[in-house]
Order: sequence, then C-alpha cells, then structure tokens
Amino acid sequence: MKEYVKQRFPLQGMVRRQVIHEGTDPHYQSEFQGEFEDEVTKLKKFSADAHFQKDELRDMSLSDVFQRFLDTVGKMGEKVEIASIQDLDDKLTEKGQIASVSKEFTPDDILKSLDTVLISFDKDGKAQLPTFMGGEEASKKIAEAFKKLDEEPYLTKFRDLIEKKKREWDARENSRKLVD
Repeated sequence: MKEYVKQRFPLQGMVRRQVIHEGTDPHYQSEFQGEFEDEVTKLKKFSADAHFQKDELRDMSLSDVFQRFLDTVGKMGEKVEIASIQDLDDKLTEKGQIASVSKEFTPDDILKSLDTVLISFDKDGKAQLPTFMGGEEASKKIAEAFKKLDEEPYLTKFRDLIEKKKREWDARENSRKLVD
C-alpha cells in the first residue's frame, strides 16, 4: 500500500512520516534538517469511505477486496495530495519563496526559481537542489528545461548561481552558534 501511494502521489512519497498518537489536541511541529519551525500546526482529518454489500462480498476474490481497498486509499490520497500542495503553496507564498514563471517554463525560469529559495549543500559541497513538481504537461516542460541547463549560455548561468548559493550557505553556516 505504501508503494502504491508513493507511485500515485509523489509528494506524499517524499514526506518523512511521523507517528502521532491520539489526544485531545493533536498537533505537530515541522522540522527541516534538525531545526524546528516556529509554529505548531494542527492536524487535518482526511477520510474516504469503502462500502461492501454483504451479497457482494460472497462473490469477491481477495484480489477484488484488495483492489477496492486501493481504490479507497486512492480517494483519500488524492484529498491529502491536494491539501498538501495547497498548504505548500500557502507556506511558500507566506515565506516569499515563489517565482512567477512563463507558461512554457524555460531554463531561465528554473534559474529564477532557484534564485528565490535557500539551497543547502552536502558535506562534499554538492548542491541539494529542491524538487520541481508539476502536472503531466508541466512536468514534461520542466524536464526539457532542465536538459537545456547543460547547454550554454544556461550552463554558465547555472554554475554562477550555484556558486552564489554556496557563498550564501557558507555565510549562514558560519554564522550559526554551536552550543556546548
């Protein structure tokens, strides 16, 4: 089931899961690379109904029952995916990490988008680029635009941008205070 969700709803497949036990006021605090955000978020409730008629169950194979279960998971997953994308859009808009791009989505749009977000680097100094997501048509345009980043003049612009982001990241890391 988890693999089904990851394949059908890619955003949910990327999210780290956190077990949250029931209570009178369930909430969670977002964490990014060991640093918690300032706000606490209320949990949202999602549900989807699965109905089986008694007579229908007699004639169903285990495979049929499981498929009905996956259909129900799909309905709920769709609700979660839509809400997640909306929450992500709201959060990024609030933080000012959005960029208006052209309808054709060009390499310049990728560079513009990357310039608006913080980029981290791994221990080897390799940029940890954000994930670009879009619908079926948009994803094709994004993939084509990324391919063109390997060509001039975009390659030089991309390298310059990554160097700039590395300097910004180094400055952020160097300004952090370590606590004993």
